[in-house]
Amino acid sequence: MLLCPTTRLRATPIGRDRARRGAGAAVDAAADLAAQPAGPPVVALPVPVPGLPAGVQLVGITVGEDVLLGLARALEGALR
Repeated sequence: MLLCPTTRLRATPIGRDRARRGAGAAVDAAADLAAQPAGPPVVALPVPVPGLPAGVQLVGITVGEDVLLGLARALEGALR
């Protein structure tokens, strides 16, 4: 099981222009999608950070979908 950020880039504050992220955003998005087609199940969850869009993803490298979803549900409850 891996717990990692949904993106490697720093979050853009809500209401601020995203254009400053430039070409790196496309590369980052492509890298973030790499784990899912490789096979392990992935669940992304929002994380409440005041003023910022933020999230984490759980990657079930050694567990099945049922365990991954149970852990995601527990983490979501703890983050509220």
